[in-house]
Amino acid sequence: MKINNKEINLRFGMLAVELFLKKSIDIGITTYSSYGIASIINAGMVNYYEVKELPKPVTFEEIYDYVENAMLSNDDMLEIKEAIKSFEESQALKKKTEDIEQANEEIKKKMLSLESLPTNQDLSPVSTNG
Repeated sequence: MKINNKEINLRFGMLAVELFLKKSIDIGITTYSSYGIASIINAGMVNYYEVKELPKPVTFEEIYDYVENAMLSNDDMLEIKEAIKSFEESQALKKKTEDIEQANEEIKKKMLSLESLPTNQDLSPVSTNG
């Protein structure tokens, strides 16, 4: 992907997924808003360059401007769509999704077991008179 005449590489590993999910939770972004797409691309870029201990070639602002301009003009959308597809198909995202689904199932099971516990109304008073 080329942003401001600088070639950037993306890697959608666990770091990218964690960065994107943290940002989406903190800010409440939707995946396919301009900010969400820029966040996905930024997370992939950070993952690539941090792991290799290389300086990032562009800032988040440059990524956001690139995405916003592409969305407004329908230019460069192919590269953006390819980046989104790579993110969606990444093993790291699939694993994180499975983990979240498993945690949700465990919560549901615990809630169902709590619902089966007797309530105060179901308990009869215990006589202590002997």
